Amino acid sequence: CDWRPDPSGDDTQHDEHARASGHRRCACCFRSLSQEDAASVACEGCLMEARALLSGVLLMWTDLPSHLGHVRGASLDTDRPSAADGRPLPGGDALVLLGPGGTGTAEDGETSRDGDPVSVAWFLAQWEDEWRHTRGDGAAEIAAGSTSAVVFAAAHFLEQHARWAAAEHPAFPDFLGELKALHEALERASGMHRAAVRAPVPCFECGGALLRLVREGLEDEVLTCASCRTTLEPSEYQRGCDEAAKAASRLDVAGEAFETVALVAQLLERPAWTVRGWERRGLIRRHDQGGVIFVSVGDAVRQDELSGRRAS
Repeated sequence: CDWRPDPSGDDTQHDEHARASGHRRCACCFRSLSQEDAASVACEGCLMEARALLSGVLLMWTDLPSHLGHVRGASLDTDRPSAADGRPLPGGDALVLLGPGGTGTAEDGETSRDGDPVSVAWFLAQWEDEWRHTRGDGAAEIAAGSTSAVVFAAAHFLEQHARWAAAEHPAFPDFLGELKALHEALERASGMHRAAVRAPVPCFECGGALLRLVREGLEDEVLTCASCRTTLEPSEYQRGCDEAAKAASRLDVAGEAFETVALVAQLLERPAWTVRGWERRGLIRRHDQGGVIFVSVGDAVRQDELSGRRAS
């Protein structure tokens, strides 16, 4: 489908198009599915995002030990672990993420508590079990107590069967959402988290937010649309900004073209003060919008010709 939303329209356009065309939509990003993905739960873009996030999770998990720092001992005046009195667990989120089984919901104050992130091993193993059960595969065979073996084996299984899950597993949107949260928790624990930077100009294709994504702590030069996933190199973005600026400098008033004084002066190769003088003397019409003065292009061209004849 070559349908594109109107950049000036609202968020209901995708719903209306889906109803009118009968196109199924991705359960993760809600964009229309391509013909190749028409029977899938999620689109190719969301599948690729899941695989990239999974790779990032594995990479940051292996680097977590270097971010543990120095763990302070428990206070001598209490019999309880320091985390049980409401203070942070020793080692912080990095230790919880690195451990074998924190779910982020335990209340004992010793392994994890509400607000703590889930451990990477627990997250990956739980989703591996879910996918294996749905697929009818046998249980994973991992040596007990080997957290590293669990993490790497589960990550491998999930990556290997991600395309199947994106096509058939109804909970793939939940998996992707939780995977994003885990990836962000790892970024924070390793000091790599930086929020994506939003460009001041919307996407030239769909009007969505253009973002400079941050990967492994570094900001992308390429801009990515959060809605349609269009990517723009810096030069393409600059050209688009220039074209958008020119478009914003033009108006159609009752079928006649009006442009800013600067743009008309550039068109006629005259100083801007000359065009402004014509407008002030009432020789060319003006139209005010948003505090900006636009002048009639046709009037200015005719006045330019008249001024030229007077000069001769």
